[in-house]
Amino acid sequence: MKQFIAIIMTLCLVLGVSSVSAWADDKATWQKEPSLPASGSGQGACTIGNKIYVVGGGSNTVKIYDLNTKKWTTGAPIPTARHYMGVAVDGQYIYAIGGFSVENWTYSNIVEIYDTVKNEWTTGPLCRWQKLHQLQL
Repeated sequence: MKQFIAIIMTLCLVLGVSSVSAWADDKATWQKEPSLPASGSGQGACTIGNKIYVVGGGSNTVKIYDLNTKKWTTGAPIPTARHYMGVAVDGQYIYAIGGFSVENWTYSNIVEIYDTVKNEWTTGPLCRWQKLHQLQL
């Protein structure tokens, strides 16, 4: 099975670009993937298995790209729309941490957790550091 690295996608998401490229280890080349259905800025991105998850970016959308089917789908919307939130992965869970409020561009200390198996969000404990954004683990 192909191994993909989606780091370049994170850079594109921060800049508000909707194009996607992925590294294919078996071919040792970059290959163009279908563009994001809608671009934004300051989106968080991570990978779990063969799926790339793109969260927020001024909206409450969750976009999911399946590297096997080459198709974008949507996940359950994140409860709190934010820009530049940090995202981290632990098993089947995506943690959306901090960022900036969409309404007034103030720092947020909200933590929300997405269960990729159940396709649902829960609220976690507030982050101790309110001025945290674009954390990548």
